[in-house]
Amino acid sequence: MTKPSPTIRQLMRVAFAGMSVAIAGCSSSDKAATPVSAPVTLSITDPSDGAMIALMGGLTDGSDYSLVYTTENFTIAAPGTCAGKTSPCGHARVWVDEMACNDMDDKLPYNVEGASPVDVGFDYCAGGIPGAHTIRVELHGDSGDLFIDPATGTSVSATVGVTITQGAGGTGGTAG
Repeated sequence: MTKPSPTIRQLMRVAFAGMSVAIAGCSSSDKAATPVSAPVTLSITDPSDGAMIALMGGLTDGSDYSLVYTTENFTIAAPGTCAGKTSPCGHARVWVDEMACNDMDDKLPYNVEGASPVDVGFDYCAGGIPGAHTIRVELHGDSGDLFIDPATGTSVSATVGVTITQGAGGTGGTAG
């Protein structure tokens, strides 16, 4: 067997050195240097879970409650206006009793959407306003699609249960 020529030996050394550098560059420490986004959080701060809400305006049309929520690591903006804003960005939608209390006048698949505070319309409830209700706030992307948090791979929502009564008393605020 003949020895490779000096030129071929030199090329082989250069190729081997290049492969060693490439392999060293793929160490597991690179993964630790990649930033992971902080999880997006959503909390309903008013009303609190289990609150008794006395709607002072009566139990008729216009029986709204100013719901307050907060987010972390998510920018709230009107639908379609997130361009140029901090990412992730989108809006919040509110459901009361899932599909039972939607704004049917506007043919919406939810009760209301908007920035906090947002007026939740209990007068949309086909089953009546007084009694137990479940309020769910859910984050949606700029185009209206359900927002999936890149840090967790899940949707982001918060839920509270409340009881609506008429008149004075109760906790958790007043009707808007």
